[in-house]
Amino acid sequence: MSKTNPVLAAAVESRAQTVAPLPRQVIPDGCNLGVLLRVLGGVNAVALPLALASAPADRANIGSQFVAVAAVLEPVLLLTLIAWCLLRRSLPPLPLASQRALAWLVPAALTLLVLQLVVQPAQPMASATQAAVVLLALVAGMTVQHYLELRARAFSPAMVEANGTCDLKNGSANAIPPGPAAADA
Repeated sequence: MSKTNPVLAAAVESRAQTVAPLPRQVIPDGCNLGVLLRVLGGVNAVALPLALASAPADRANIGSQFVAVAAVLEPVLLLTLIAWCLLRRSLPPLPLASQRALAWLVPAALTLLVLQLVVQPAQPMASATQAAVVLLALVAGMTVQHYLELRARAFSPAMVEANGTCDLKNGSANAIPPGPAAADA
């Protein structure tokens, strides 16, 4: 069993942070229009095939099945985005794992709330079906949060800030040498 040198481990962690820095906040920004459109478009694009797959064999009920799915999905999506916006703006700095857990649990908790308050009184649902829908919301929340976190890391300005300017022509993040006017001065 080999022990890792703490100095070496710190250097490796520092290097990893330089290459792909972790954002300070990983709760998605539900107030951002780009995030809003990505979440709404992505989740609805996944919901349509799921509604088609769960529809009965006859094609006459596909529209009504999608409307039934959207009746639960759209309020949950909008409430989730509002909750993410409020959490991101109002929470004190938390560890990243706690932020991720909050971001993942919000859609699941709101799905359960909407199912209990809206769907259950109108059309009773089996508890196993309800649990499956809440689990699906949890997985969707995890997927969306992870995608948006990776996207934020990919567009992090750390590489550009560390190197000065980015050489986009060659696709590298190396510093561009100063122009002739700056070199002569």
